[in-house]
Amino acid sequence: MADDSYGEKLTDRLRAVAQACGVPGASVAVFRDGQLYQAAFGVLSTETGEMVTPGSLFHVGSVTKPFVAVAIMALVDAGMVDLEAPVARYLPELALAGAPVSPRMLVRHLLAHSSGIDGDFFIDTGAEDDCIAKYIARCAEVPLVCEPGEAYAYCNAGYVILAGIAERVAGQVWDDILRERVLAPLGATDAFTLARDQEGRSRATGHMEAEGKIVPVPSHVLPRALGPAGSLMSTPSTLVALGRMLLDKGVEGTGARRVLSEAALATMLSPAIDLPDGTQWALGWKREYWNGELVISHDGGVSGQAGNLWIVPRHRVIYAQCANGGRSAELHRTLMGEIFAAAGVHETPVAEPEGVTDMDMAPYEGRFENIGITINFTRCDGGLKLHGVQKQFASPPVELVLKPLDREKFVTRMGGSSPIIMSFSRFDEFGVPQLFYAGRLHKRTGLS
Repeated sequence: MADDSYGEKLTDRLRAVAQACGVPGASVAVFRDGQLYQAAFGVLSTETGEMVTPGSLFHVGSVTKPFVAVAIMALVDAGMVDLEAPVARYLPELALAGAPVSPRMLVRHLLAHSSGIDGDFFIDTGAEDDCIAKYIARCAEVPLVCEPGEAYAYCNAGYVILAGIAERVAGQVWDDILRERVLAPLGATDAFTLARDQEGRSRATGHMEAEGKIVPVPSHVLPRALGPAGSLMSTPSTLVALGRMLLDKGVEGTGARRVLSEAALATMLSPAIDLPDGTQWALGWKREYWNGELVISHDGGVSGQAGNLWIVPRHRVIYAQCANGGRSAELHRTLMGEIFAAAGVHETPVAEPEGVTDMDMAPYEGRFENIGITINFTRCDGGLKLHGVQKQFASPPVELVLKPLDREKFVTRMGGSSPIIMSFSRFDEFGVPQLFYAGRLHKRTGLS
């Protein structure tokens, strides 16, 4: 039986923290003790004043990717996709960096962000049903940052390629595959990939800070081909439904429908590659340990909106959040931390690093780039100063100061956050490293 007092406390706490974080509107769903609790706060848009409800739709950004992973695993269950097969088996026409795709690149590499593709390739190939095929035809323009399986490098393009594989083997448009193989079996009636299917629904608008005020962002939707990377519009309760399927061994929450076999689920959630920060990536999901307790998650953000889905399997606790601006990450970490702590799950504290003061900064100075961003490092007192500029989107430059911990790890902070570790690794024969930042690999391309 649901605890009405818990629902009221959740609503009150959401209101207090969201206001403190300057979040215009947010919706959360919590699954604990076998019950679903929902709360909503604020407005969908500061212009219209329309109120957020638990049924309001938000862009969840890259939280779309776990749904893609489930769809691919459903095709594995159906015998239509082999995770260990070369990508070229399904897409022989695919080229990357001007050459045919390597036979060493496997389907599982795409799911685990270990394909080596420089993945922030954002192009518009139209709104017709062939948009993903057209996107794949353009991938010859995309560079590689490493060989398949060598390192983790977050890859939006890889998830579009996965959708292309699904279309090829199923003979259907991606949006139909996702709906029939994942959303419908989950009973998810509040999740949409196409704008035309959302008409008449309560939808959030993203917001950004401008001249000290929180204002709506210009209407922006990712091109349809990028849908598998991050265009799902949904509610926190639908995100919880996906999480419950993980808890219930591949069966949706009511027990009426199986979404994945237990074997496919176990494969999807098993560690696939280690990250420099000590966490791991499975097939479509992040894995980390809070004081020895496994936590599975995915976060996302697009156009001033953000989505979060975090799961503690052993305690059967799920936290899902959607928000439309302000310091939504702070809201998420605060509320989720409190809810997990109440279940006895506490984040491993990050000790304040001591750092070193006598390290040569020369190998780290200069310009580092990938397809999406240019980052310049200059020496400053006791460390490095980072200046990052996006190549494809209009956004304020990133300015950070990094202090060295050792040859590979530097520490920084963003706002009032806990210490954040940034990594340099994969040093070449000349002692020049690659940068691992925001989940991406960046190569040094110059001295300034």
